[in-house]
Amino acid sequence: MKQIILGDIHGHDSWKRIIDQEKTFDRIVFLGDYHDSFTKSSKTIANNFKEIVELKNSLKDKVVLLCGNHDYHYINGIESKFSGYRPELKGMQKDLLLELIQNDIIQLCFKDEYNRLYSHAGFSRTWWKENVGKEIDLNTIDRDINTLFKVDLNPFDFIYGKRGSCYGDDPENGPLWIRPNSLYVDAIEKIDQIVGHTQPRNPIIIKSQQNTNIYLNDMLGLGYYLITLDNSVLIKNIN
Repeated sequence: MKQIILGDIHGHDSWKRIIDQEKTFDRIVFLGDYHDSFTKSSKTIANNFKEIVELKNSLKDKVVLLCGNHDYHYINGIESKFSGYRPELKGMQKDLLLELIQNDIIQLCFKDEYNRLYSHAGFSRTWWKENVGKEIDLNTIDRDINTLFKVDLNPFDFIYGKRGSCYGDDPENGPLWIRPNSLYVDAIEKIDQIVGHTQPRNPIIIKSQQNTNIYLNDMLGLGYYLITLDNSVLIKNIN
């Protein structure tokens, strides 16, 4: 099985070039952050996101859309505002985002056939224990989280953990916010994770203290993306 894994979008349309470059695929996984940009207008961001949603509606289960922190603060009912927030985008996107979540077009995480868990930032054991209220079952982990995401958005908000990091570098932070250093010490056991959110200086794979692999894939700005071929994960250049 061939999957194209795309990191944080932020209004850019490089995803189109990557799809054209790969030509064939079984699935595309977007890791979120369709919104907010230093260089793109709100109209460009909204139109780019519309095209991504249209791709999902056209290809159905061959496209997975995950939510990022820069999408979260535009959901109707969320009062939190974070870096890059634009009031005009809230007005444009709030109802659409909530509708897409309720209709399972956008979800919080995805688990593939090779025991890899995809989310915007990653899952810690601490966050799970404090917010999910049940033992981790790797057979249903994605279903459990996506169900929670549909009924209660609050557990996915930013918090200040014991370290007090304004950057999200606390194991108490959730799958839209946690940083690689905290994942390194507190990753969920027995499952590899592929995440965006934090741009590395170079393509990087972290071996967590739980002996799992964490692939950092906020790399479109660096000219890279990931391909999975069955059990293998490959780093590729954007031509």
